Amino acid sequence: MSDSNPFQSPSPTEGLDPIVLVKGIVGAAIGAAIGYFAFVKLSSINLYAFMLPGALIGLGCGFMAKKNSNLLSGFCFLLAIVVSVLGEWNTLWFSEDESLGYFVQHIHESRGGFALFAVILNGVIGAWLCRRG
Repeated sequence: MSDSNPFQSPSPTEGLDPIVLVKGIVGAAIGAAIGYFAFVKLSSINLYAFMLPGALIGLGCGFMAKKNSNLLSGFCFLLAIVVSVLGEWNTLWFSEDESLGYFVQHIHESRGGFALFAVILNGVIGAWLCRRG
């Protein structure tokens, strides 16, 4: 008879393969680069593809890792937020001050508050698609 308790949840590091993490991070980085540049390009022709960075980050990570991981999902969430803030800042800076710090402090005022919603939704979609890859 084994000593393991069937009702005990596995430890958070159990089955965590470093190769899977590296593959997931590389896939997320590729998705981030493609998503950022596609978002900026589409915004320049007045197409607001606000979900593109988060979706490509999550899909890239999930495709490369091929394994569910809470750590990768959290990484994709944070990366999608950062990339979408940078994309919004690049396409929608304020005339009073063009700095990133000013933009982050006033992001809730841009696009009638929709930019903040888009940034948060990008993070959620990135994390969710990472787990579905």
